[in-house]
Amino acid sequence: MKVSLTDEDLKVRGDQNYFPLGFHEVGVTSAKRGVTANGKEFAEFEVLSADDEDYTGTARLWFSSDKSTKYALSILSGIASHNKETEAEKQKVNEAFKKITDTDQVDDKFLERFVGMEAFYEVADNGRTYTNESGQVRPSYDRNIYGYRKAQSRRQQVDNLISNSEDVSDSSDIPF
Repeated sequence: MKVSLTDEDLKVRGDQNYFPLGFHEVGVTSAKRGVTANGKEFAEFEVLSADDEDYTGTARLWFSSDKSTKYALSILSGIASHNKETEAEKQKVNEAFKKITDTDQVDDKFLERFVGMEAFYEVADNGRTYTNESGQVRPSYDRNIYGYRKAQSRRQQVDNLISNSEDVSDSSDIPF
């Protein structure tokens, strides 16, 4: 599924409105390769909320080890195949990703194909903190991109059941 983006959507803004915690449907507005100061390769995605809110965010997929590279390619394949309509098109995407033998093949030109695609973005509290440039201790959040809506963990399912259960305080006719 393609997302329709305007020039206004792609404009870099200083007044960014960040995503709240949770899982969000997004459109990819930018995707490019990068390398950290210590030589770790990554692909960075900028996303915009698919609903009426004007939330923006970024997520990185890392190519720093065999495991992280396989995981990153799996995510990229998931995003690309999610945006195809037929099973035959999805199979072509999967076959194309199987032919990738080097991260150099995942260059900016390759990543540009993801701009305008629908994806899913998760913001999660990781329990860590950091100190910003002004010396304030701030909470740290994990920001991840996926091709499909991530399933809830068993713990999240139980928490939802408990929070959505009806109040049974008036249970005088129940024998226990």
